[in-house]
Amino acid sequence: MAGPFIACTMTVLITGGKVKTASCLACLLKDGNKPFLVASRSGGDPTDEFPSCRFDWLDATTYAIPWSKVEEITSVYLVPPPVLDMLPPMKAFIDYCREKGVERFVLLSASVVEPGGPAAGKVHEYLVNIGVEYCVLRPTWFMGESEILSRGSGELMVLSENFSKQPRKPVKPGDNIYSATGEGKVPFVSVEDIAAVAFHALVDLQSHNTDHYIRGPELLSYDEVIHIF
Repeated sequence: MAGPFIACTMTVLITGGKVKTASCLACLLKDGNKPFLVASRSGGDPTDEFPSCRFDWLDATTYAIPWSKVEEITSVYLVPPPVLDMLPPMKAFIDYCREKGVERFVLLSASVVEPGGPAAGKVHEYLVNIGVEYCVLRPTWFMGESEILSRGSGELMVLSENFSKQPRKPVKPGDNIYSATGEGKVPFVSVEDIAAVAFHALVDLQSHNTDHYIRGPELLSYDEVIHIF
């Protein structure tokens, strides 16, 4: 499904197509009969489950590719690239999207990243300042989305509900998780819950125009987490 033109309107573009929240979001959009296109650096292939195309934040020549696959893109799910200075490439693509008529942006950030702060914080601030329809997702710790966000508060481990999709090899051999949190507890959240909020932020008739803190239902220490494995 990566190759042919998709004849539909009001398409949602999902960047970061291979990361967990993007995959879950694609499933929700498919189940909801909402047109969407998954964009990733690999670009997918004809055997992919979802319609896909190539896209690379750091290669501006790929920015036009999604519009060669669909008639119209009205909203974009923004998963930041794995670089420290996210604003330049993300601003360039957001501006390109606006020129193409995109009306709404939903940004994946983190609970510890304030508007105007490092990493996705600069992009958050930019979306607010340019007056577009927007929503910023600020989840607590979850599995594997963007290691650069977890490093922002001194953490290296990013996990999620059940941890069922997280490879166990880094933990099981030594039964250790290395963290600076000590006895502190964290409301770990699932990627499915994050994707559900993203879904509504992208397709709801009324734009959210705010940031959403997304927390898990239970506070867990890393000692408690390791026993899940």
